Amino acid sequence: MNRGWTVFLGALAIGVAAWADPADQPTMPSDLPSLQGRPDEAPSTQPALGPAFSSQAAGISLRPPAGSKTITRAGSEAIVEFINEEAKTTLRVTHVSLTKPIPLTIPASTPGPVINGEKDKGLLEMTAAQLTRNMPNSKVLRQNVMPLAGHDAGILMLRATNGVQHQLIQQAIIQANEQSYYNIIYSTPGESFDKPVDQPSDAERLAVKTFEAVLDSVQVMDPEKLRLDQEDRLFRTRSLLVNWTDQKLKSVLVPEQYIRVIRDGKDIGYSYIVEEPETIGTIPGLKIGIRSRTVPEGGQQIDGETWYHVSFDRKIENWSSIWLFTGGTEKYHATEFGSSEQRRKPVAIDRLKGDDIGPVPTTQRSFRGENLGVKLVDVYTLAVHRVNKKVTLPDVERVLPPFYLPQALGHLLPRLMPTNEPRGYLFASYLSGEAQVKLRYIDVGVLSTLRFNGKKIEAYPITDRFGYDGAITTHYVDQNHKYIGSESVFVSDAGVRSVIDVVVSDAATVTSIWADAKFVRPTTDPVVPID
Repeated sequence: MNRGWTVFLGALAIGVAAWADPADQPTMPSDLPSLQGRPDEAPSTQPALGPAFSSQAAGISLRPPAGSKTITRAGSEAIVEFINEEAKTTLRVTHVSLTKPIPLTIPASTPGPVINGEKDKGLLEMTAAQLTRNMPNSKVLRQNVMPLAGHDAGILMLRATNGVQHQLIQQAIIQANEQSYYNIIYSTPGESFDKPVDQPSDAERLAVKTFEAVLDSVQVMDPEKLRLDQEDRLFRTRSLLVNWTDQKLKSVLVPEQYIRVIRDGKDIGYSYIVEEPETIGTIPGLKIGIRSRTVPEGGQQIDGETWYHVSFDRKIENWSSIWLFTGGTEKYHATEFGSSEQRRKPVAIDRLKGDDIGPVPTTQRSFRGENLGVKLVDVYTLAVHRVNKKVTLPDVERVLPPFYLPQALGHLLPRLMPTNEPRGYLFASYLSGEAQVKLRYIDVGVLSTLRFNGKKIEAYPITDRFGYDGAITTHYVDQNHKYIGSESVFVSDAGVRSVIDVVVSDAATVTSIWADAKFVRPTTDPVVPID
């Protein structure tokens, strides 16, 4: 069994989904005589769906069951999960890329070799076998292939009993190609696995109809559209990076800034920022220092100090951050140290890998064959070291793309974007909260009259999101590229909307709100505790 399939089965371990009606499969009747004509029949058997969920990055959209809480799963095979705790239902959507092609189905009647007493199986058959092995008290009620959203889909339905808990598990395995599959997994309360199939409960019957409605809403998007959009953005990004000269970067620096952090109209913190050129050895660049304090909720206070350093050519960067958490049940520090470096590395030339430097002179050939020499290749790497609550977290090491954006330039980004016409750009940035390098989509809007922090402003809106479907932060700059502030909208798992504004202010205003505000440069040694 290849590694890709093992990963795929792990993603399905929590349950699976199905609904279908082939003639050779046992079916759940849609109407039982004893249940017809009941006053509550219509409302109890009509599925209700919630608003559509769409992920352009994942390439799929659908409508989940109504009343579900949405939980996105960034950075994993799981795309999204919809949970209804009261009804005890879960709808999970995943995408898996296999290391080797596996057909969706290989019917038992298909001729083929028999190895160790078993014939080759398709993904549908392998999934059904694995599920019944993992859940001994289970019974497959339906297993077939049907067209779905312009693709073939394997459909499974089974009952499973674990102690006194009974589940009806339905799954659709949608084949994008033989190495790319979407899984839609719906788990609901059900009857005992050994109950006759022609005796479904009202809850099971509603679950089947609900899953059918969900599948009817599924759309698998064309990945080509996303790829072309990314290519267009990268073309503009490459041109933009060329124009970020030493003088351009120096021109946007602001020696001192005073920032208010406001959530839903209430101040919850502030930052003091210094920006200046620097030369380390013979390498010219810039540095940005940030001292911050936030009091988000529950009496907790977070004090932070950060220094970003980067060379003007972006080939060398390093940063250090330290946070002190107080006011809760414990007091502790968290630190992060990161660096990236772009250098040229000599590697051996290998014609077997497609390298071709033309004929090699006889004088450069060795006794053991042709000495093809070496070539220089660009190597761009990132390394991050993290400590949290005195526990050293796994180091982050990544190979970076040429369009990686160092932390310092990410801080300056709104001031560096051209505003002569609305355009989209694409970068890669390190995101501390997720310890990942993620694609960063930037879209520059047109000069507009907007409302920000309760006031009317004339500004260019610049939207910023990590991942194609990520939460949007909107930066505002004026006609002189002066940064005004940013607005981020968040929606909690419970559906509560919250707006966080980052507003450029002045020392007097910040001091009037935070009497103990410290406008002091961050320390040069980030290991020193913050006062």
